[in-house]
Amino acid sequence: MWVAKLDQQGDTIWDRNLGGSDTDLARDILALNDGTFWVGGSSSSNDHDLQGNYGGLDYWVAYLDSNGDMIWSQNYGGSRFDRLTSLAVFENHGILLAGATGSSDGDVMEAIGADDVWLLALE
Repeated sequence: MWVAKLDQQGDTIWDRNLGGSDTDLARDILALNDGTFWVGGSSSSNDHDLQGNYGGLDYWVAYLDSNGDMIWSQNYGGSRFDRLTSLAVFENHGILLAGATGSSDGDVMEAIGADDVWLLALE
């Protein structure tokens, strides 16, 4: 994932490359009032910023400070393709991850069809 913060003139304030040596895709970003950021997407990497890939693509969410430095990151999913497409923040600062999964193992409780909507709430 490539994340960049620009000023009003479009000049780069900072930019960061996040991820590993395999496919890493950013899909959504949320800027919080305190200057921090949530970045979400999917990854099949199992090195550098990501550890413990379940197989295929996993949901991947990262929390960045106001300078773009990663504070925390975690992947979630199962052995098939899990594609995170959007993020939402709750008033209690929890976060909701939304997307699709083809998995029925790992962090995914069960499969209903070939691809299912998967919502995951984090506190």
